[in-house]
Amino acid sequence: MELSIKDMLPLLFDKAQKAGLTLCEANYSAGKSFFVDVQNGECEKYTVNSFGKLTFKAVKDGKMAYAVTTVLTDESADFLIKSVMDNLSVITSEDECFIFEGSPSY
Repeated sequence: MELSIKDMLPLLFDKAQKAGLTLCEANYSAGKSFFVDVQNGECEKYTVNSFGKLTFKAVKDGKMAYAVTTVLTDESADFLIKSVMDNLSVITSEDECFIFEGSPSY
């Protein structure tokens, strides 16, 4: 069952914490587009699209990995966490990564 982003984020972060991913970030972007092709005053074709993308990042042991989905379900939350864990397991860089905690003023 498709979830709203308001339902997906708490589910994702809860599952991430249970998997040992405590430093995490999620970014969701969505939009709609409409395209019309008119030839000689006649509508030849039109397209209506809506889209959304959820990117999930996590840092563990100084390494950062991410995964992306366009589907918001319980299963895709599991997919994101497994993908991030798999990606973390193959990183060989010694560079330390972090997620910016924010600033009191911008």
